[in-house]
This record gives sequence, C-alpha cells and structure tokens, in this order.
Amino acid sequence: MAHVPYSSPPVRLPSIKKTKELSQRIGIDLSEEEVAEYRDLMKDIIGCYNEIEKLPEITLPVKYPRLPGYRPTAEENPLNAWYWKTNISGAPKGILRGKRIVMKDTIAVSGVPMMGGSWVMEGYVPEFDATVVTRVLDAGGTVAGKALCEDWCVSGVSFLAAKGPTLNPHNNRHSAGGSSSGCAVLVAKGEVDMAIGGDQGGSVRLPASCCGIIGLKPTHGLVPYTGAQALDPTVDHLGPMARNVKDCALLLEAIAGYDDGLDQRQSPTIVEEKYTDALKFKTLDNITIGLLKEGFEQDNSEQVVNELVRTALQKITKMKATVTDVSVPLHKQGFGSGHKGFYSISMMDAVGRGIQSQADDLPPPVKSAWMLGEYMKHEYRGRFYGKAQNLRRLLRAEFDKVFQEVDVIAMPTIPFRTPELQRKGASISDGTYSSPPVRLPSLKKTKELAQRIGIDLSQEEVAEYRDLMKDIIGCYNEIEKLPEITLPVKYPRLPGYRPTAAENPFNAWYWKTDIKGASEGLLQGKRIAMKDTIAVSGVPMMGGSWVMEGYVPEFDATVVTRVLDAGGTVAGKAVCEDWCVSGVSYMAAKGPTLNPCAYTHSAGGSSSGCAVLVAKGEVDMAIGGDQGGSIRLPASCCGIIGLKPTHGLVPYTGAQAMEPTNDHLGPMAKNVKDCALLLESIAGYDDGLDQRQNPTIVGEKYSDSVECENLKNITIGLLKEGFEQQDCDDRVNSIVKSAVSKMSTLLLAKIVDVSVPLHNQGKNIRWCMAHQGISDTMLRGGCVGSGHKGFYSTSMMDAVGRGLQSQPDDLSPAVKRVWMLGEYMKHEYRGRFYGKAQNLRRLLTAEYDKVFQKVDVIAMPTIPFKTPKLPAKNTSVSALLKEAGRNLANTSPFNATGHPALTINAGFIDGLPVGMMLVGRMFDEKTLLKVAYAYEQLQQYTVFP
Repeated sequence: MAHVPYSSPPVRLPSIKKTKELSQRIGIDLSEEEVAEYRDLMKDIIGCYNEIEKLPEITLPVKYPRLPGYRPTAEENPLNAWYWKTNISGAPKGILRGKRIVMKDTIAVSGVPMMGGSWVMEGYVPEFDATVVTRVLDAGGTVAGKALCEDWCVSGVSFLAAKGPTLNPHNNRHSAGGSSSGCAVLVAKGEVDMAIGGDQGGSVRLPASCCGIIGLKPTHGLVPYTGAQALDPTVDHLGPMARNVKDCALLLEAIAGYDDGLDQRQSPTIVEEKYTDALKFKTLDNITIGLLKEGFEQDNSEQVVNELVRTALQKITKMKATVTDVSVPLHKQGFGSGHKGFYSISMMDAVGRGIQSQADDLPPPVKSAWMLGEYMKHEYRGRFYGKAQNLRRLLRAEFDKVFQEVDVIAMPTIPFRTPELQRKGASISDGTYSSPPVRLPSLKKTKELAQRIGIDLSQEEVAEYRDLMKDIIGCYNEIEKLPEITLPVKYPRLPGYRPTAAENPFNAWYWKTDIKGASEGLLQGKRIAMKDTIAVSGVPMMGGSWVMEGYVPEFDATVVTRVLDAGGTVAGKAVCEDWCVSGVSYMAAKGPTLNPCAYTHSAGGSSSGCAVLVAKGEVDMAIGGDQGGSIRLPASCCGIIGLKPTHGLVPYTGAQAMEPTNDHLGPMAKNVKDCALLLESIAGYDDGLDQRQNPTIVGEKYSDSVECENLKNITIGLLKEGFEQQDCDDRVNSIVKSAVSKMSTLLLAKIVDVSVPLHNQGKNIRWCMAHQGISDTMLRGGCVGSGHKGFYSTSMMDAVGRGLQSQPDDLSPAVKRVWMLGEYMKHEYRGRFYGKAQNLRRLLTAEYDKVFQKVDVIAMPTIPFKTPKLPAKNTSVSALLKEAGRNLANTSPFNATGHPALTINAGFIDGLPVGMMLVGRMFDEKTLLKVAYAYEQLQQYTVFP
C-alpha cells in the first residue's frame, strides 16, 4: 500500500464543543451521543473540502508590471481624496492613451493596498486586477491610484471614511458626496482625467453632483463588477466619472462589455458600443425629455435646486429637444452569494478576519445596516428582501412605460443643496467628524481589560478609568493621520501565480514569479527563490500557515531589494513549515514537501522548499530563514550548501520575525561559490531598520576569498558533544569524521578534538528563549514584536492579528504547543526562564569563543541521524511533534549564540544526503566559506548517487 504522508488540514473537524454550538445556533437540540454521531458524519464531507484545497484556483489576470506606489502626505493630499498613489502604465496604444485614471478604493489593483474605506480591511493587498483595471490598461490608460471612499460605501456623504473626511473642492466646509467621494474630487481638481466609481444607491452620481463633474451609473451589468467589493449584486454598478461628457463616453467605451461569465450581474448578450460616436449630432429634435414629477417633490426638496434643474433643461430646448412632464408614483418607494462568477478568496479571507476581530471598528451606518439586516433575515426569514426584489421588477416596469413616451427622464440628482460636513462638537473649531481608528472601549470591555491583568475595579472605577483613557486614545488617533515609512519597491513586477501540482511535483513552490532586477551586478543571470516568510511586494505570503493565507505585502524585504539591485531575478516564494515551528517538512499548510533524493522522506525544515528547489536546479540560489536550524537542516537533507550567517550580518528587515535574538536569514546554493556570491549581495548594515544589527556591521567580498590551494593554516576542531547526541547514528558520525579526515590528508588542515560540555544544553537554552520569544514576537507581536526602533510592518501585524483572532484553531500542532507553553511560562513564571536562558546564552557564547582561540572552524554532523521518513496520514500529534524537533540538537545552539554555521554534503546513507556542519568565529564567514570550498573541490572526485 502506498505511503500517504501526513498533511496539515485546511478544514479541521469541529470539536465536540463546537459541533454542539453549531447545532444550537441553528436551533437543533442534540444529546451528547447525537453530537458525537453527527460530528463523525461530517468527516467524509470535510474530506471533500480538504481535497479541493489542493487544487490551484482561477484568478484574474495581471498583465502590466508595476510598483506598489505610496500613501501621500497631507501636503500632497489637501482634500483627503487620495488613498494611494500609483503610476501603472498600460498598453502603448489605445483610446485612453495619455489619460490618467483613478480607481475607487473598492476596486482591486494587484499589489496596491485596498481598505474599502474601512479600518476592518486595512492591510489587505489583492493579488489580482479587477476587470475594469485590466481594460483601462489594455486601452492605454495609466492607473494613477486609489481614491478614498466611505467606509464600506454605506454612506452618501464624505465624512465616514476611515482615513477622515474628503473635502468638497468648491467649499472645504461642505460634503463632497459619497461614497465615491475621492474619485469626484480628484477629477474636479484635475489631478486625474477620469475615475471609475462604484454606485449602489447613488455613489457615483452623488459625489459627481456635489463636485460639479459628470458621473454615469451605467445599465446594470454593462460594466463588469468582477474584482470589486460587492454590496448587493442586484444594485452593484461600476461607472465612469469625468470632467466632460466625451471623456465619460471614452472611459465607458473602454470598460463596458461581457466578462466571459465572471460577473453574475451580466448576461452573455451584453455588448460594448462606440459610445463616443453617439456624441456626433447637430440637434436633439428626435429626443423627448420627461421631467419626473416625483423627482421634484421629495420630502426634503429645495425650490432653488428644482429651479436650477428646470432652467438647465429649458436650455436643451434650444437644441430642439422636447420637454414634457411625466409621473411614476412608485419612484418614492425605490430602494450574497449563489452566483457562478469570480470569487476573490483573498478578499473573502480579509473581510472575514477583519469582521471577526474588529467588528467594533465599523462606523455607525455599517453597524446599523448589519444589525438590521441580521434582524430582518432571522426574525422575518428574509421575506422583505424577497418582496423588495419583486417590487423592483414592478418599479422597473413603471419606468419602462414612461420610456415608451420619452427618451430621457430628468430630475435633480440631490433634491437639496450640498450639506456642510458634520462637526465633532458644538463649534467649528472642534473640527469635522472623522471615523476614529481607535475607539474608546465600552464599560464592559474596560472591566474585562482590568480583570485580564488582575485589577479588581468597582463599576464607578471602571467608568472613571475609561474616561482617563480618552486623551491618550486621542494620541493614537492623531498619529494614524500621518503617513508612515515603508520599505522601498524599486523594480516593477507582475504578481506571478500558484503553480499546479504537475508544475510542482515536490510541493516546494508556494508561488512563482519572474521579477527582474538591475541590468548588471553580481547576481546577473541568477534565479533566486525566497522563503515564504520574506516579503515580496505584490506577491502572496502565508508563512506556511492557513492563518496568514491571503496576505500580500506592499513592500520588499531588504534582502529582496538587495538581490534585485545585484541583478538577480526573484523566481518566487518557496514553501516553508507552518510559521517555521518545525525542523521537518510536513507541517506546511499546503502539504508536505518531498525530499528530491527519496520522495517518502523529509526534506528537512523549515526552509524546506528553498532546499528542494536548489537541489533540483529549479533555481540557482535561495534565501532561507534560520531560528533553530531551518536553513541547515533542509540543506543537509537535500545535499546542498546552507549558511546561517553571524547574527545580524544579513538584515532581517521585512521578514516574519519569530524571536529577534534567534532570527537569521541566509543563502542556500548548490555550490559554495554561489553561496558566497549571494551572501556578498545581501550582507551589511540596513540603516537602523533591523534591531538585530549594530552600525559597525559591513559586508565583505566573500566570493573573492573562497579559493585556496590548501588548508595548512587552518585548524578544525571535532566537537566531542556534537558526535555524542542521544539519537546519533554511528554511520553519520563515520561519514562526517571521514570528510574532516580528507581535509587533513589531502588539504593539510590540522585536526584536533575539542569539547564544550554546555553544547548539550544549547538546545534547551534556545528552546527556553524561543517559546516565550515566539509567543511575544511572532504571535502576540504580529511577527514584528515591540520595544525596538527598527521597521514595523503594520500590514503584517494586522494580518497576523486578525488571522489569530479568527482562526487560532487552524494553527499547526507545533505552533499551538509553542504558543500555549510560551503563555504559560510568561504568566505563571513571570518570564524568568526566558531571562535566564538569555543570560545562559552569553555563557554558551563564551564557551565556544574559548575554543575558537585554538581552532578556526568547529565540525560536527548537521543532523546526527539519517533523514527520517515522512509520517503517515493518521500519525498522532505526539509523534508528529517529537519528530518535528528531534533534529535540532547540533544546529540550535548556534542560533542562541549567533555564530555562523554552514552545512555541506559529506556523503550518503541509503541514498540520503548526510550534512557536515562547520561553525566559525563571529563575522568570520570568509574562513568558513574557504574551508567549505576546499572540501567541495575534493568532492569533485566522488561519484554521488
């Protein structure tokens, strides 16, 4: 029977408790026995979900390379109309050539942040282009950015956007209309030529009216809504906004038409037309315009507005149009899922996690609409929604009767003058209303906060302390208005794609890209994979975990920029273990990564995908991450070179942090020279952005120093304790000692035995640092942590926080154990063991440094036993976790101390590679690489399986 390896399930079987809660939620009363029985009945169907997760899904195309742009400063954005600025150029020819178009921030632009006006969505970056974006670019237009909109579009004014009110360009004290407020303002001010807005109740027309521009809500379905945030499919529209009718027609011409079944709102009969041709006329003598009686008789109609509209229509009669009165009494009553179109999984994840973790941050109109919607659905079974949809057909029929008599119906867009913006307080000096990014906690929440930290407050004290928070919360709300620094993105790119199983037989790729760097440099012609904990702007990043899936960073990690600056090509993201808490290759959310030497065996972890892609020659090099051995373990298992540099030599900026004192990024390659070349390209100080570095750190010319005739000036120490680990295999020890012996006999190196008894405690020291450090930095700290002056990725912090609040049960067993134990040790033992481990780290460092006074390099097995098999599908959690950390004994001590350590293949057991680990003095990577290179030259005379 074929070996079926363990794989982390995307959909877990609900617990007994959760099953009971589910039944109660839908009104079914089950006994304890029935709960267990129904839970068992779910197993097979849940298996279907887990099977389809393995299949790559369709997505919308991204055809034009781009940089992600930036959030403009207040000086650049005086009317607060921009959310994000970009400069994405389209085709060299087309009807929109030379035109700059802004998109409402509910329309997805790949690689560009999108928050839909809401704090709940902030940090989301789509990996696809909405269809209208692609059509604008195909027509030669330039996407100039994203325009601010109201919070989830549930507003017809311009003061409920999370980023603050958008000001009317004609009078800054007045509303700009909503919800496509930013679009209208930017067009009116001439900062863009055109815009695409969204309209569910007037959201293109209202702001266009308030700002004095053209705004068109097309026929429902004429313009595809594919890739935009949906409110209700029966009222969703996207439409053009421009300063003149010709530009409006031009943009409509570019974006209208059927979208191949991807938008449920469309029928296949929809076709685009040459709308600009309709503007070629001399008179309107064949046109009849109906003045809609009810449109001029709204409860809040102002006579001055009605008169202006009537006067405007009278002017049209000079072009021989006929104007007549018409009536539709039902006009005053005008007011999900289950479709076969495109579903944006990443957007669904972002919205779901945001709602689960930040529902209190929704503005009053959204809360009101949601609560009322839930009430009407559950209390009245949705019948009023159904009735409204039926009445919609009646209302349409009434208008269609009128259109048998007239060609156009006219009325005021807004029946009253544009209102002033709402004020915070009683006087103008209090400022305009702005949706707060940080809300004052409720009394209930304040009491819960006090109880969580062990403070017992009376009800009066709860209210008092809540009031005392107001001023400080004001500080948070003030700094939110300021644009923050981010890491640069210098090279345009497309987002790439998730490869199929046929293209990815070892499950080593998470995402494939082809991002070209500078035209010359050290890495010219080299293809480099990044571990999927390293941010690449516009490219999905899940860190091996279901909890992070859907996150797309808007910045490049420093090592990515350095690779591209050196002329390298970023070939994609490599699969890694779930949040890197594993030394094997079966804990990744997307399934096990297979060893290229024996498919049934582990490839090592957590940088498993990197090692496999290098070993198979799919890339020339990779950058892995190493917190306990995660570069060296998979490199050893796959027979390649893996170097964990000195702590801080390579900047960690822009990568998912686990524990800052253990975190390392380093090169992986098929040969030592390539490893040195990559290290040379990425090493060096990062201007204070990485807390792990000090300003004295400099990179060196490592590739120039590797070659040597012999090692007669080198002393290699065989570390006694490294060969005496509990699970050591004598065959492994023999292979490594034989490799070292060759360097003595053939290369003239001096070999001595050395001992560091504390090495045996190194794994324990590192584990005690890691558990609480991971809990504080990776899990509680959003993979960034706190208390340092480096770069903080706030979008990553949001993604991690929302994911953990909404999906903690989807963490791997290894991460659950680390988090629970980290929390336990911090709260029950006050973190003292973390502190003690950090103090012992200094002692362990000193013990190794004593040995380095006598030797240049220390040698030992990378992993003291043969690479294990992948566990079977139904392996117990205990067995999974035992194997996941068993191979760290020799590697993890050097994460604690920070010494550089390199693994190189020393031989094979049963066709599986055996790694030899060489450890050097702090910042003496040159010697380490020189010894490895000299040994590598001996290997040329060995025939490997």
